[in-house]
Amino acid sequence: MSFQIHVPKNTIGRLFPLLIVLQMYVVFVEPFYHGTRFEELRQLLGPKFLYGSVYFLIFAHSLEAFLALRACLAKKLSFATTLGWVVSVFIYGAPTLMMLKTTSGKSKKHAK
Repeated sequence: MSFQIHVPKNTIGRLFPLLIVLQMYVVFVEPFYHGTRFEELRQLLGPKFLYGSVYFLIFAHSLEAFLALRACLAKKLSFATTLGWVVSVFIYGAPTLMMLKTTSGKSKKHAK
């Protein structure tokens, strides 16, 4: 049983998790330590927008991961392959979901 994360081929798709980490840092980490690097940005956008954008991202990626789960079940992929796709889609979002849509179904079962 092998677990593999599927990474998008395009540059924007690969850099998307870094943008999410930066957003989490700006919203949650830096204010806790009284950081000032992004204070102007936080003042400009406001806390409601920043927290709302984080919650929206979590909701959108969860929905995409659920769609990936349904697609893997429809293609009758193995548990490890399904888990890899669901985690990949939750991390990378739509670019990985599009990769899943273009893959063929029925993964090979490992012989014991």
